[in-house]
Amino acid sequence: MNTRNQMLCAWSGIAFILAFFVGYWVIAEYVPPHSPLSSAEQIAEIYKQNATQIRLGMMLTMLGTGFAMPWTALISVQLRRIEHVNPVLTYTQLISGTIGLVAVLVPLFIWTVAAYRPDRDPDTIMLLNDFAW
Repeated sequence: MNTRNQMLCAWSGIAFILAFFVGYWVIAEYVPPHSPLSSAEQIAEIYKQNATQIRLGMMLTMLGTGFAMPWTALISVQLRRIEHVNPVLTYTQLISGTIGLVAVLVPLFIWTVAAYRPDRDPDTIMLLNDFAW
């Protein structure tokens, strides 16, 4: 991997963090999280009032996770340079980074589904919301 590609991968980490922050926090307003004491009707109302905003925020956040992949690869490449003989930590880091992306994406998909049809039964929306959290 040449220096230019490594720099692009390093900057993709910054792009991931920015996209995640803007999509998750600023647009979808998922920080602070919904109160666990909220009723199903209150949670459903949040999704009804902010359906488009939540969808856009989740979409940006999901697209932003694509930037985490090159960043994970770069960290693995650099770790491989350190480990000369036995690259067990390199592979552990690469697998952990990949699983971490899945752990981030699955709740985003679930929240998007909850916002896709906000006119559903409030208990269903609450179930999806709780499941994602």
